[in-house]
Order: sequence, then C-alpha cells, then structure tokens
Amino acid sequence: MVSDISTPLFAWSGGNPGVTAEVSAAAAKGLLTDASYSAAFDAYFRSNDRIAPHNLYVNLPKLLELKAPAGQGAPKPLFTYRRAEVVPSGAPVLGLSVDFGMGTVIDYLWDAQRGGWRRFQVDGGHGRADSATMDVAGGQVAPANVVVMFTEYGQSPSDSRSPMALTVGSGRAIVYTAGVAIEGTWTRPDALSPAVLRDTAGAVIDLTPGRTWVELPRTGSTVTTLAAADQALIDQLVAARR
Repeated sequence: MVSDISTPLFAWSGGNPGVTAEVSAAAAKGLLTDASYSAAFDAYFRSNDRIAPHNLYVNLPKLLELKAPAGQGAPKPLFTYRRAEVVPSGAPVLGLSVDFGMGTVIDYLWDAQRGGWRRFQVDGGHGRADSATMDVAGGQVAPANVVVMFTEYGQSPSDSRSPMALTVGSGRAIVYTAGVAIEGTWTRPDALSPAVLRDTAGAVIDLTPGRTWVELPRTGSTVTTLAAADQALIDQLVAARR
C-alpha cells in the first residue's frame, strides 16, 4: 500500500517472524525503507507518560538523518486535484456511513463551513456519544475528501487471522468531495503506481485540494450515502460533533 510514495520510511517496532520477513523483503526490492527500531535504534526513545511497551516514540528529524534514501525525491501525487473555481459534478449529499462489520461503523458528516467531512467511528470502545475522531490539537478530523475504494481481501501469509487488503487491481469507488458524491471506479495496475479514480463516464475524478481520507471496505460492504431520509442518524452525528 505504501510502495507508490517514493521508497517511504517505514517506522515500526516488533513483529512476528513472518511480518518481519515481509518488511525485509519489501526493503530489499526497494519498495520501502526499513526504518525500524532495530535498523535505526538511535532515533527511538521511550517516554514515562505510558507503560511499556506502549511508550516507544521516534524522533523524526533523527530518523530522516539516519535512514532517508539518497536522492529519494518527492513521491508521485496519489490523486489529481481541480482548481478552486471548478465546481465538481455529483449528487449533493449530507454524509456517508461505512459498515465494516463486527460492530465497526465509520460515518462522515459534511460541514460546509469547514469545507470538510467530519469523521466519526463507532466500535467496541466508542459509542455514538464519543464517536468523533479527534486530531492531536483537540479538533475533530474533517478531511476535504473521502475516497471509498471497495477492495477484495485475502489472508496475510504471516497470520491467517489477519486480513490483507488487495489494493492492486480495480473495483468500485465513491468519491465524496465539496458536498457531493461521485460514483466511479478505481484502478491500480501495480504496487508502484497510485490508484486512478474515474467517474462512470471514464473521466478522471479531480479532488478538492486538501487532506484526503481513504476507506477500504470489503467488496460488497454496505456504504450508505446520507440524505434527508437519514435525518435520525444525522441528528445523532450533529450531537456528537466536537
């Protein structure tokens, strides 16, 4: 999933032998840079604000100094963007709801004032009242775009209990941008290329400049585009905003 962003630094610590071997193999192929605790020990440190092993942090400037590949350069853009004066074509919507199964539901609510989609997550640890996804500054996450790519899943060769998104190939997509929903498809020919989003007429879908969150529900999952008929859920989301 990350090999299309210019040999990125993969910062991590710990893993079973299978996962460790996969990361090492990907690094050997030039798909990523192994910037793990064992590969860049001096860039990592432990803090007293949490209990070990959940207190391991990384010093990013130091990590870049130690592990940034020579001549890495900027990655290819993952998406294409439209100019500010161009209005996207699509059906106006109020939000969306993605059911990932096993009690996990992701909701987004369009906020015209912020120019973004407020994100919510209900799961085993979060009920509706505290479902707002928060950033480190204490504000609610509200990306300018939400891209839903329906994706096939397989089993990780390292652990049969671990699902693995198969993001090379093609499938259905829905793009939510500037308060509208655009039906289309995604196509990604290989791991070194970004996915291309096209509408039902075959034209490339341009996003709003800004942050983009990508959701990868399993093919066949329920994704509901929220409209006036979903007012009860919308009222709950409004009440849970932060």
